[in-house]
Amino acid sequence: MLRYIIRRLIATVGVLWGVSILIFAILQLTPGDAARAQLPSSAPEEEVQRLREAMGLDEPIPVQYSIWLQNVLQGDFGRSYQHRISAFGIVKDRFPNTMILAASSLVVSVTLGLVIGVIAGTRPNTLADRIAILTGIVGASLPAFWVGIMLLIVFSLRLGWFPAVGMYDVRGDGGLLDLAHHLVLPTITAAAVPAAVIARQVRSSVLEIMNLDYIRTARSKGLKEITVVIRHALRNALPTFITIVALQAGYLLGGSLITEVVFSWPGMGQQLYTSVGARDIPVIMTITILVAVIFTSLNLVADVLQAVLDPRVRLT
Repeated sequence: MLRYIIRRLIATVGVLWGVSILIFAILQLTPGDAARAQLPSSAPEEEVQRLREAMGLDEPIPVQYSIWLQNVLQGDFGRSYQHRISAFGIVKDRFPNTMILAASSLVVSVTLGLVIGVIAGTRPNTLADRIAILTGIVGASLPAFWVGIMLLIVFSLRLGWFPAVGMYDVRGDGGLLDLAHHLVLPTITAAAVPAAVIARQVRSSVLEIMNLDYIRTARSKGLKEITVVIRHALRNALPTFITIVALQAGYLLGGSLITEVVFSWPGMGQQLYTSVGARDIPVIMTITILVAVIFTSLNLVADVLQAVLDPRVRLT
């Protein structure tokens, strides 16, 4: 088991390294000048060139990446070009807000996905199964930003049931109820696609398990159907469920970034959107690396749990 964990850790480090190279290269090759973005449009070219040299942007891309990587390994993610303060400090202030949205969306998507998937998987070819399949296809096909805009138009602008933007009402007390009220629409938006994916995967897994011999044996013993489903079917579907939930949790983090822009949620997504416009490379790199670390860590935990539940995984 220890050797399996070490192999997965090495693979995780390799993935993070590859992600950092890819994102850094894309940012450097994207049209635009980070130095020019920090100065007025009327600034002379000489001033722009001096700023580029001060920011180290006149060095070759491999040299810039090497300097950045050395600093990151020492815990220094650089200073924001736009705000002139620590990039990590900016992201750290926004991180809790993103996690609040991602956590609430994960709870909703897992709950809905599990319930819909189990109902559909235990009642194949029924009306409930067809509705679940249709819901899964539609839910997985809708872009998060489109869902968010539609929810804003219907439930915020027309009905006025929920606030359109922000985490708290500027005239409120900033309490838990105010936060929950602002969370409803962003949570539904971010949870729509993961819930559909989880429901579809759970349905397939449960449907396959319900046709196995040991399920028929459990039924022949006179066990109640709910006992057969929970104690036998779901228990054996757990490894698959853990894997898909871990993948969707990582997707939720990325989906929450898009949702934050739609609802002006003050998290990492909104900061990333602003930083891309300003070509604030240190902040962009900090956010993308943090998201990559969380995503790969979730997959690592899922792999380890799956290996614990199914020892055959360790041999692959």
